[in-house]
Amino acid sequence: GQPFSIGLLVTGGDFGNGEPMPVFVQVDTLKAHRVLMQPNKTQGILEAAVRYDAAKHRTLVDQLKQGSQVRIWTWNQNGTGVMVPLTGSAKAITRAMAVCGASAKQAAVRPEGSPGMLSAAAVRSQIIGKNLSFAGGEAEMILLSNGRFEGRMGPRANNGRYRLRSDGRVCWNNGFVSGCFQFYRKNGGINVRRADAKSKADLGPVAVSN
Repeated sequence: GQPFSIGLLVTGGDFGNGEPMPVFVQVDTLKAHRVLMQPNKTQGILEAAVRYDAAKHRTLVDQLKQGSQVRIWTWNQNGTGVMVPLTGSAKAITRAMAVCGASAKQAAVRPEGSPGMLSAAAVRSQIIGKNLSFAGGEAEMILLSNGRFEGRMGPRANNGRYRLRSDGRVCWNNGFVSGCFQFYRKNGGINVRRADAKSKADLGPVAVSN
């Protein structure tokens, strides 16, 4: 349930004096992004991170999910930087954003009754009791009629309790992390997004089966 962050972990090099450090990130041959991170040096290892802000970082994160490799520079773009493959990045980022709280600066949840948002009655008839797969197949869930849910997030089991709210949101707690899902219609299908104070991450299309 911690906020989603963009981070860097390196050894050696110029760690500076603890002031915010510019990190340049270039996915494939696209224009490099300048991300200001707060460094933390521990025994020759540099950890630097910045909390995800959709207004500033959405494009970069989307590129990281879709790219094949990323080049990273610290402080400036002198030299060749460090090249890192992005194999599996889409699944890893989608999984992280599904369970972490992203910045509250993301787009606000649409009010109850907005077009496309499934009502509580629609969720009860179309979602509860069905097998759900979303987040690119990384998450599977069934909302049981007794208020419990069962499923997995990545390779791990994800079980707990949920409550269907009057605005159509499904709010859940697995004993470690809590949040709310909002189901909505898009392009003839059903999509889902986080809809709580911790995250507004869009988890994409939902495959619904009996």
